[in-house]
Amino acid sequence: MAGQDFQMRFQLGDVATWVSSLITVGLFGVALYQFGALRRDREAEQAKLVSAWISATPVGYKGNNENPTMTVEVSLRNVSTQPIGRVHLEVNLGAQRRQQDVGPVAPDGSIRKVSVPFVAIPLSDAQKVPTLDIWFTDEAGHQWHRPHGGQLKQGALPKDWNALRLTIGGRPQPNESTQSKKDPEKCPSSFACH
Repeated sequence: MAGQDFQMRFQLGDVATWVSSLITVGLFGVALYQFGALRRDREAEQAKLVSAWISATPVGYKGNNENPTMTVEVSLRNVSTQPIGRVHLEVNLGAQRRQQDVGPVAPDGSIRKVSVPFVAIPLSDAQKVPTLDIWFTDEAGHQWHRPHGGQLKQGALPKDWNALRLTIGGRPQPNESTQSKKDPEKCPSSFACH
């Protein structure tokens, strides 16, 4: 009798009920996946409208021809409706690497040009094709990385960039180790010395 009582309390139901339950769970999973994809597309909406490219690479020689000076010109454009506070650039030229912060980038669709200097570099590096990677944060606070291949993906700023400071008016902002807090000649009024 105890066995019959157990069977009566836990009836497993028919096959059709099980199949419909599994289909419901599967459709719920598909709906969650589609919701996540739609959210990712919305998050990337502004980021897709921010671009950067290398627009010029003039070479200059001073003295001998073994160590030329190059300036890689980078063009930035933001055709979204919101400004980008800062764009972090990394230009690679052979074994040489330069990093620079630029900001803000206005949402007016105009092209902003930035010069990235390579001074007295080996000739073998000067003969290479430069590559460009950018990182930026959109208006919603999402961080984005567009590597030199061009594909946009979410990604934080590389850890080795923590010491890099925002460029103001074409001059790097001084940090505490290089500027005196008390000496006005070493801390011009255009810099925010801490």
